[in-house]
Amino acid sequence: MPGPLALDCRQLGLGPSGDRTYLASLLRELFALEPERGYLLCFQNPPDGALDDLDVPPSARLHTLPARPGWLWTQLAWPRLMRREGAALGLAQYLVPSFAPCPTVAVIHDVSFLPHPEWFLPRPRRIMRVLIPLAARRATAIVTGSEHAAGEIVRHIGVPHRKVHVCPYAAGPQYRPADRAEAAACAARYGLEGRFVLAVGLIQPRKNLARLLAAFAALDGRHHDVKLAIVGRTGWQVEAVQAQVAALEVSERVVFCGAVPDEDLPRLYGACAVFCYPSLYEGFGLPPLEAMACGAPVVASGTTSIPEVVGDAGVLVDPLDVGSLAGGLNRVLGDPALAEELGRKGIERAAGFSWRRCAEQHLELFRALGA
Repeated sequence: MPGPLALDCRQLGLGPSGDRTYLASLLRELFALEPERGYLLCFQNPPDGALDDLDVPPSARLHTLPARPGWLWTQLAWPRLMRREGAALGLAQYLVPSFAPCPTVAVIHDVSFLPHPEWFLPRPRRIMRVLIPLAARRATAIVTGSEHAAGEIVRHIGVPHRKVHVCPYAAGPQYRPADRAEAAACAARYGLEGRFVLAVGLIQPRKNLARLLAAFAALDGRHHDVKLAIVGRTGWQVEAVQAQVAALEVSERVVFCGAVPDEDLPRLYGACAVFCYPSLYEGFGLPPLEAMACGAPVVASGTTSIPEVVGDAGVLVDPLDVGSLAGGLNRVLGDPALAEELGRKGIERAAGFSWRRCAEQHLELFRALGA
């Protein structure tokens, strides 16, 4: 049996994000597929219950490494641990050590910071534009979630295509059609009685909320009763979003829900009249897949990786065109038969994505690398 897998688990101790969802889902399936394998679960701080729902096997060991700045942790503390424990392979999201005692796999969900630096704050932008391309070139292999993301990694970083492995992500088992009464009661707790459009994601420029708000304000008069619910943590340029809400005079119809508990999100997907995902750039795009798995009709951007996820199970629009966004929303809000058809097709399409299969593809790669 090869040495243990060393996994950078720092994201598990942070707030809700796609990075955390990916890591928790992957670990859950790896533990189920190969419970006898050795695992080194590496944290910068104590996990504080972050592993409670993952059914961690006895073969896994937790290591809390010195709380240095993130890049030093990656470059110094983590490779020392891998060397000491005889690790067969190290896996981390975005950053891997420049010099490691074993093969390393960098999981790079997207490289939007390279073609679109204007979407990021100056300091993280500078760090990402230097360290992530370096990690991608140093890594033995790269994993990503879509063909679009793989092409972008090759194009913007210059690594050979054979080094990049596409392992599509999935919606978790908690994302399924909710009981209607429970979904309505959950929505009501957020002030969302009646019909509402739901948007989910970190509030930041890439999520394109400015155009979504403009499209929402431009909806047909017959939809004047519809609200817009925005679910997600506060990122940056939030003030501009809030100012636009006031300028468009839609304050009474827009609800900022913040980061909601994990158990509420499937119910909100189940209660919404339409789920809208107008993002300008995604490496995969978990929220529309989660919404489809819950039976929500989806209106989403027809750009980057999103069509790979949504396929023909949603209405794809031009995220740069407010009229296209408004048209997609009007079309679904005004046609109950279409909404029902999209909900059914979404459930079927989401079922074709599997975290188990994603984990199996990771294990196939690990074996190919000798781990």
